[in-house]
Amino acid sequence: MATFRQRLDQIIAGRQSSDPFEVSNRSVGQKIALAFLIALPFLLVLAVIVLVMPGKPPTIEHDVLTPAEIAQRMLPGIDKTKVETNRDVEVLDAHLELKGAPLAVGTARNNTDKTITGAEVTLTVVDGDGSILGAVAHRFDKLAPHSTSTFRAPIPFKTAYMVLVREVKMP
Repeated sequence: MATFRQRLDQIIAGRQSSDPFEVSNRSVGQKIALAFLIALPFLLVLAVIVLVMPGKPPTIEHDVLTPAEIAQRMLPGIDKTKVETNRDVEVLDAHLELKGAPLAVGTARNNTDKTITGAEVTLTVVDGDGSILGAVAHRFDKLAPHSTSTFRAPIPFKTAYMVLVREVKMP
């Protein structure tokens, strides 16, 4: 008569096969149960992912917003903000000439009814990557009423790519 342990082993492992090429002594049911136990964690993770994900992908909000709406969300109240500027002297044009030594060239206009002496235009010099290299300034000796005047300021930076108006100072 077989002992309790031998009977338990036979229940767990199944009967011994007479086939010498069989790798396992497990029955088909035991093999299916083992495969199910191995696959169960993966099936649970997949089920959680499917249940948590929404039915359709979310829409990208910035694709449907206009630039004004984006600005309003980023800077609320910007439309009510007023920046007071002096419009007596206005820079109409400022660009870089690279023929020979680099020069900042531009045009400024006196919008007043009086002659302005000592106005100064400061330009920021930028390289091709957008990095600020420095600044140059041009001082106007005299600007006649309602007239325009050109300016030329030497640029000491060899990698200069662009100039931007930083400020216009009045005397």
